[in-house]
Amino acid sequence: MGKILKLQQLIDADACSQQVELFRSTFGDQVEVTVELALSVFDKFAWDFAARKFLSAPAWAEYDKVMAPAWAEYDKVRSAAWANLYIGE
Repeated sequence: MGKILKLQQLIDADACSQQVELFRSTFGDQVEVTVELALSVFDKFAWDFAARKFLSAPAWAEYDKVMAPAWAEYDKVRSAAWANLYIGE
């Protein structure tokens, strides 16, 4: 069973208007957040914002631990792409 996330929580946490409207149009006033749901909309929502605002300290630490290698790989690939752009390869 997931946790309930309410539209009002996003508003109270000063989420940007685009994310608030996307939440409203996708889920209405609230949604039960499950792994399956998160995976189905991972590319639409600003999960870093939600993680910072709504995860407990231990959950945030776990999130950060899991995300660190992904961010490192992203930075590596992005740096190579930018280098190729400026070097002209």
